[in-house]
Amino acid sequence: QLESVVDEVRSLGSKALIFATLADSELSRSFEALTESLGVKQINVMRPLLSNLSEFFQQEAVGVPGGAVPATDAGSSGVSPQTMIDTEFFNRVEAVQFAQQHLSGLNSDDWAQADVILVGPSRVGKVSIASFMAMSGVKAATLDCRPDVPMEEKLIENADKVLVLEMQPNVLLRRRKNRVEELRSKSAPMLFDANYCDLARIQGEADYLNGLLKKHPDWMGPVDCTHRALGDIVSIILRILRE
Repeated sequence: QLESVVDEVRSLGSKALIFATLADSELSRSFEALTESLGVKQINVMRPLLSNLSEFFQQEAVGVPGGAVPATDAGSSGVSPQTMIDTEFFNRVEAVQFAQQHLSGLNSDDWAQADVILVGPSRVGKVSIASFMAMSGVKAATLDCRPDVPMEEKLIENADKVLVLEMQPNVLLRRRKNRVEELRSKSAPMLFDANYCDLARIQGEADYLNGLLKKHPDWMGPVDCTHRALGDIVSIILRILRE
């Protein structure tokens, strides 16, 4: 495989350069010998890095991509670092897919699989928060909650997963107006109600959510998203979920 890559790069001419990240020392030496014999320029950025790390830790690199080591050297758990990395990666991928498939109440039959169900008014930031949380492997479903739409029965069945998000009405109003203007500038279809940007309606939605919180003490929150950065909101939610 190395030979085919190097040969293909050689066909591109003298301006071509191979940028390599080879951790295996034997493979790295073979690669360097091959490129030198064929006159192909290359840089293996891992070589000086591993050399300096080996000197610093007074230990030879194992030469395995991802830092995997035999289970006997991986600590009392017997789980290699590579296995842990792979598990974390696939958990994140699964969480991202879950968030995308459970926007705005979609596939509510799957809510039992969620780690949290984010409930709040439109434009409070539920989707962005769910996507950000997915980077930590947390599966989040989202649902707009308003008094003129019957509440999902699945919320009652999964009451211990529900977390309410809120925002000051005047700030939420501004965000809705910005969204409407954005869609209008793109000539995109707008499916909002006529009073979507009405302050009285937004206040009514806030009062409705507060009433639901009092009625359902198992629900978590509310988490105030006003003037808070996305990362800070997610940190607050993750802390609540750990409690």
